[in-house]
Amino acid sequence: MSRALPLVLLLVSCQDVIVPGAVCQESSDCPAGESCLYDLDRKNTYCSAGCDRDQDCRPEQVCRAGTPAAGLGELVRRVCVDRLRSCGDKELCNGLDDNCDGVVDEAGCELVTRCGDDQSCGTFVCQPTSNQPSTVCVPPNDQASGTEFGLCSDGAECKNGICETGWCSPLCRPGDAETCPPDFPLPSGRIQPSLCTRGVGDRSRPAYNTCQLACQDRSECRANQDCVWRTVVDSGDDHAWVCSSLDPMRKPLGAECTNNEPLGGDDECQHGLCYGRRCTRICGGFGSPCGDVDPTFTCQAKDLFYGPREFTTFICARPN
Repeated sequence: MSRALPLVLLLVSCQDVIVPGAVCQESSDCPAGESCLYDLDRKNTYCSAGCDRDQDCRPEQVCRAGTPAAGLGELVRRVCVDRLRSCGDKELCNGLDDNCDGVVDEAGCELVTRCGDDQSCGTFVCQPTSNQPSTVCVPPNDQASGTEFGLCSDGAECKNGICETGWCSPLCRPGDAETCPPDFPLPSGRIQPSLCTRGVGDRSRPAYNTCQLACQDRSECRANQDCVWRTVVDSGDDHAWVCSSLDPMRKPLGAECTNNEPLGGDDECQHGLCYGRRCTRICGGFGSPCGDVDPTFTCQAKDLFYGPREFTTFICARPN
């Protein structure tokens, strides 16, 4: 079954490893630009292309660092490696032949649920399907016109159906540096960091994280978005300000909310923050306008507490 990939991959030549019936014995057996790779886990060779990210590889492969065989004089580089690392005793519904019986996703295959990102989904994608208790691995939308991290206006344009941030963004796990680009190029040419934070879409979906652009003010977001406060699923009490479209099913600015807990009052509000039992938002500093929240509110530096974590930020609030 699919699992974490060890860095035990050798770029080979005919003098290094001879594997009867293998796809290649040396790099000259491969298409131009590809190298013959010996996979120590699978004890087989196959042609592999160079890559920077998983999206550069075929669906059944991921991008990993390959270690050159001794004496070849080649530098360590990133190459496309088969996702399936060993044969398991059961078949998962993931687009791979997990039990190596020659049939992909045979009848009775086991659904992969509670996925945090696409890594556990084989060739499938992790999706927060509405009205389901948890995320699940499903086949990607092959009719999607958008690319990962490409602009979108509707979920139907994205392989995993998620377009709430204005980008086709894969689901992500906090702390995985390879999932979300640290420097995201915008159409304007400005570089803006992206963060792995909780999705802000339809509340009928199970909790999930997605890559979102970091922000400190609504001016850093697209015209149809705002800078919202979100927690990070499965990351304790971590929070961040990110750009996202607003969910019309959540409460607008100024509305009364239950409390200030991340899965209580905060999640009731479109902007993700309930402070003083009112839905509010980030603001640009002392003197910044807050009339859209409440005519009496002013922009103030406040300490937001979540468990042992404390965040100091400017928000619209009642005057002290």
